[in-house]
Formats: sequence, C-alpha cells, structure tokens
Amino acid sequence: MSRRNCCVYGCTNNGKKLEKWRDETCTIHTDGAHRECLCIEPFRLIPFPTKRKDPGARMEWVRRVGRQSEANKNKIWVPNEDSRICSVHFVDGEPTEANPYPTEHMNTPSQPYSSTPKPRKKPTPRPFTEKSTSKKGIVEKSTVANDESVASDSSYPTEISFQDHDYVVPQSCETCEDCSAKDAQIRRLKQMNTKLKLEAASLKVQRSQRQFSYDNLKDDSKVQFYTGLPNRQAFDALYTYMAPNLKKIRFWRGTSALKRGIRRFISTPKKFGPDTKLSGKDLLVMTLMKLKLGLLNEDLADRFGVSTTTCSRSLTATLKLLASELKCLIFTPSEEVQRANLPRRFQNARYRKVRHIIDCTEFFIETPRNLQVKAQTWSNYKHHQTIKCLVSITPTGHFNFVSDTWGGRISDRDLTQRSGFLEILSRDDKVLADRGFPIEEDVAQQYAHLLIPPGKRGSQQMTGEQVTKTKEIANRRIFVEQAIRRLKTFRILKYELPITMLHQVDEMIQVCAALCNLQKPLVKY
Repeated sequence: MSRRNCCVYGCTNNGKKLEKWRDETCTIHTDGAHRECLCIEPFRLIPFPTKRKDPGARMEWVRRVGRQSEANKNKIWVPNEDSRICSVHFVDGEPTEANPYPTEHMNTPSQPYSSTPKPRKKPTPRPFTEKSTSKKGIVEKSTVANDESVASDSSYPTEISFQDHDYVVPQSCETCEDCSAKDAQIRRLKQMNTKLKLEAASLKVQRSQRQFSYDNLKDDSKVQFYTGLPNRQAFDALYTYMAPNLKKIRFWRGTSALKRGIRRFISTPKKFGPDTKLSGKDLLVMTLMKLKLGLLNEDLADRFGVSTTTCSRSLTATLKLLASELKCLIFTPSEEVQRANLPRRFQNARYRKVRHIIDCTEFFIETPRNLQVKAQTWSNYKHHQTIKCLVSITPTGHFNFVSDTWGGRISDRDLTQRSGFLEILSRDDKVLADRGFPIEEDVAQQYAHLLIPPGKRGSQQMTGEQVTKTKEIANRRIFVEQAIRRLKTFRILKYELPITMLHQVDEMIQVCAALCNLQKPLVKY
C-alpha cells in the first residue's frame, strides 16, 4: 500500500503516511501502536470504480480529478489499478448512495489543494455617512469614523456601526460572554464527536470479532466433530506439515485477476497480495469444517468474522492446497509392510495376497439444465442424478486408490477400465470385488487375480462349496462398504452437491479419503 498515493492535485495523502501513523504509539487507549487500538484512521485510500461494475461512476471520478495524461496533454488521464482517492475528498468519508463522487477539496493544476486555509483579510474601515434631505435633493455629508470629536461625543455609541449593513463590529472581544459560550459549546461538540467515533469503532470491532477459531477446539471430541481428525495431536501434526505453504497461500480471484506478463522483484516476496485476516490454523479449521459439517459459505463467514467472498476464495485456495499435499496419504504399501500388518481374516493362504478391495460409490448432485449432462448423470440404481467414482482399500481398511468422478450412468466395468486402477496392479496381486465387476480378463492382463463371488448361472441352486466361497468373500469385502460409509461421514459428500461445486468434487473426495486414512483402522487385529 505504501506506493499508492491520492491522485487529486496537491493532496499528499499516501499509503506510506498511513503506515507511519499505524506504527505510531497510541497514548489514548493502549501503549501499543495505532494498528492495535480502536482509533479511527485519519484517512483511507479508496480505489476507483471498475469498468466492469460501474463505468459511469469511474468516468465521473476521472472528470472530477481533472488530470491530464503525462504522455499526451491533449488526452485525459486514465487511472490504473493502483490509482486511489483518499477519503478526505468525500462528504461522508467514503462513496455513498447520497454522495457517490469526490467533491471536497477537488483542485485543478492551477489551484493545488492545501490543508491549511488562507488567513482571512481584515475588514477595511468604512467612513460613516450621514444623509439629509434638502429641497434640491439628497445631500450626503461624510465624516471620518475615527474622528476624535465624534468618538468623544456621548450621542454616538462605543461601537462602530454601518448603516448599509445589519451587523455591529465590537472594538474588543476579550471579555465577550457570547464568544466564550460558543467556545465552550464547540469544545463540548468536539468531545461528543470523539466519543461517538470511539463507540462506532468499538462496535465495528465487536462486529468483526470471530465467533469461532482454532481456540474453540479444546478437546479431542471437538476436534473430531468439527474437523474429522481423531484428536488434537493429529490436527497439530497436520498443521505443522501444512504451515509453510499456508503462510504463502494466494487466494483465487478469477481469470480476470491474472497478470499478463512477468512480475520482476528485487527479492522474492513472502506472499503475493494483501495480508489476510485469517491465520493459517483458522484457514485449515474453516476448510475442514466445510468438508466435515457441510456448512454454507455465509455461515462460515459469520463464524470467522470475514466476508462471504473472502470465505469462498479462502476455501477454494486451501482445498486445492490440501488436495495436492495430502494425496501422498493415499498409496499402496509395499508387500512386506502389508504382510507384517495383515489382519487375522486375511492370514490364510487363499487371501494372504489380497492387496485391493474395490467398489464403486455414488454421490447425489443437483439436476443440471443441460439435457446431455442430465442423461449422463442419471443413475438407474439410485434413481437420482449422481456422480460415481471407484475406490480401493487395503485389507486394513485404508484407501489406496480413489479415482476421478464420472457420470452416474457409467457402468462399474467401464469406470474400472478408464479410472487407471489397472495400472497400479502388480504381479500376483489379488483383487476382491463384487459380482458386478466382470473384469477378470482386464486384471489377468496385469498378471493379477480377481476374486468375486460365484454366480448360479445355468443352475437353479448354488452348491455348498459356492455358498461357502460367497460367505468368505462377503465377510472380507464388507470392509470396503465400511470405508465408504466412513468417507460419507463428511457431510459435504453425504447430501446433494450443488452444481457450482462440481469443479471441486474430485479434490473434496481426495482430501476426505486422506483424512480417513489418519483415523484408526477399520479392521480389528
């Protein structure tokens, strides 16, 4: 902000002066700097209206500034992104509906603005005129006002009066009671004005105070309810891992805010853009609360004392950062590690090499307007508009693969072939699946084996061996259903997703699956 100046001629208000005032010590409220107290800033630097939102107001501001282009004097000056007008030039201290344009102390290049008013000229003494009427007309007789004979005559008052005006100029105001009373009234009004400003500032601070922050997570039950993490220690460890990137995070402002060209700096800045009101821990808590509780952005904005726009931008940027940093938690452990931690149900010879238990799950979405998209997302199984993804877990119940989402109309076999799951299979791996996954040939191409319950096609009743095999596979495949149920404890995925959030749904599922891997194993050893 220090490089931004007020563009009105002669006005010296700038960001450097404002930062200097903020660093000065406040002697009224606290012993700290002004930025930590309730004092109102002497001025604010207000940006020009944008061409997109209000081009008429922008042109009116430029016209009232009255500057000329430095390159060509015949052209009007065009403001840039850093052009500002300080609040001194607005009647209400800022643009309002009643006074949207700068009108105070607007100067031209020939009349620069000065904060100190010019001294008032002393009134010139005027001669006293006496009028008399004669036969020929009106005859005027002038006498000097300060004539000793006139001043000494008792018929004249001690004050000099002018007949062509209705006021009286006193000779001395040292003992005037009216002036002292007015001075006392002015002092009282100034004190009332200062008191009202302090009350307004305190109300503004109270309004911006956060109702929720990291400090509210006092015990493990609160942490698990609000964030989905098992305890406070897990949250602190996650923040320690994410802290270096959270401090340098840059919020998304849309494609219109992207800079064209290369920004060159003498030294690399710690963070682009203005300082944020939310700390790194609050950003992490707010994003996890969005996923776990499925709260609306306006609700989160009120809880954390920020605007809805700031909340939306913070969630978008933080969610992308979490998805890129936590994807390492979704992985397939080595065969040696998996055998060392194999549950009791998988320790027999037949299921010892099972490394993947797969299934597809669907999430409800709003009905799209596009008919083609509407047809692609219709699910005959759920009888609703859905999106579908493929998940795979280890025998311990941890996610080791989560695919991107597809329309709910796609079959389980097509989704398995297109998701990239077959590429992560190793030789001699075994995959547990439901009867709805006829992918034995695709798995065999990766030199792996598929275990699915046997069907009774061509026979009226299953044999005893087939019933036993079905029970064995079902008792071990049930863990993927429990893992999906744990995934949907994040309420953002449990209920209907709005269309506006579909561009982030893959990142949401990735983050929720990674957070599930930080919880206790599903299978008891």
